Amino acid sequence: MRQSRYEYMERRDEPTRRQGRFAAKQRGGHGNPHPYGSRKYWLWQDAYDAERKAQQEARRAAQRPRPAAVSRRPAGAPVQSLAQLAGALCNNTAFLAWGGFADSDEAAAWVRRVCGVKSRRELDTDPAAAKLFHDRVRRPFAASRDQ
Repeated sequence: MRQSRYEYMERRDEPTRRQGRFAAKQRGGHGNPHPYGSRKYWLWQDAYDAERKAQQEARRAAQRPRPAAVSRRPAGAPVQSLAQLAGALCNNTAFLAWGGFADSDEAAAWVRRVCGVKSRRELDTDPAAAKLFHDRVRRPFAASRDQ
């Protein structure tokens, strides 16, 4: 007895035990859809992989040691300029008490007078004024703090 065309098609779409339950869909039949065969799955998988890769890279970057900051000042140069140091000293309450100054303006005028400059900015450009600042202001104050 010969099978009709429709009977053959129905029989063809039934997966055999050996082929598994997804075999019919892989052959283009009407069985259960293959979970890894659809275009939506692969688009989703690509997006998931890209997100996971970005997360892994972020974790690795956080664990990587960062390079040390490059200093722009030359070797042996002071960390802050003398003008900045003089300004910080004049606002320091311990320095005001050490010199007996009423306020920071009086302390700034005294520093300028002792160093022989019109502005504290000149301490950075005039080596003689810088030496006077170190010898008459900074070192005596630091020695008094150490005692």
